[in-house]
Amino acid sequence: MCREGMLDEALEIFGILLEHHYVPDVDNYNTLILGFSKSHQVDLSIEIFQMMVNKRCMPNEITYTILVEGLAFEEEMDLAANL
Repeated sequence: MCREGMLDEALEIFGILLEHHYVPDVDNYNTLILGFSKSHQVDLSIEIFQMMVNKRCMPNEITYTILVEGLAFEEEMDLAANL
């Protein structure tokens, strides 16, 4: 769904899964973070990243690469440095 640009739908389904006690893994979060970063919605990528950390899902190198590249593209290097 994220590849098809259906980010709102993907996020809605993600929310439904969470309501049904699904425990997402790092790849699930990375997919959403990448989708929103590529669509220039880095603010939502950061929110998903924060949700990920709050749920005690450990970000990996891929997570940070996606975020730093997205923030750099949006010229938000201060935010990238604070990850």
